[in-house]
Amino acid sequence: MRCLKCGVDLGEEYTRCPLCGEKASDEPPVLSGFKTAEYPRYDEKAAFVKPKFKCSFPMKYLLRAVLVLCVLFGVLALFGFSKLWTIGVPVAFCSTSAVYFVFGCFEKGRLLHSGVSLLSTLLSSVLFLLVSLVAKCGVKGMVDCVFLCLAFFLLLWVIKPARMKEQMKALFVL
Repeated sequence: MRCLKCGVDLGEEYTRCPLCGEKASDEPPVLSGFKTAEYPRYDEKAAFVKPKFKCSFPMKYLLRAVLVLCVLFGVLALFGFSKLWTIGVPVAFCSTSAVYFVFGCFEKGRLLHSGVSLLSTLLSSVLFLLVSLVAKCGVKGMVDCVFLCLAFFLLLWVIKPARMKEQMKALFVL
């Protein structure tokens, strides 16, 4: 017995495929001489239940939103709203790094995903610092932001060194 839809060999006791519910054909098994294992029962109701998506680390979208917001602040600064650049961008990056640090302190698991997010925030704030240097606007706030983000990253490394080391090994394939 064989299921043509799934392509699995079935025992002689099966009339329907226990995996997909399709009618079993009388074709001989591809692998002969092996005892077929018992398959789980096919549950038609469970087959059509839509799986619930749960993001394992929902905070990964925070930095993306902050980057879009800061670019918008930069565009608005071109039209005379320079306070958005000088105050809004550093505040956005500092608050993002603080959120990642707090989540990193309570994050469970072998790897520390908040460490990667803090590193990404640090690199993004350095990039925005370079833009501030070129624009000669809001440099002091961005320098403070870079140092705060670096401090959070190093502090998280001091608090959870083994997990941060494992995460960096996984990230950079060391």
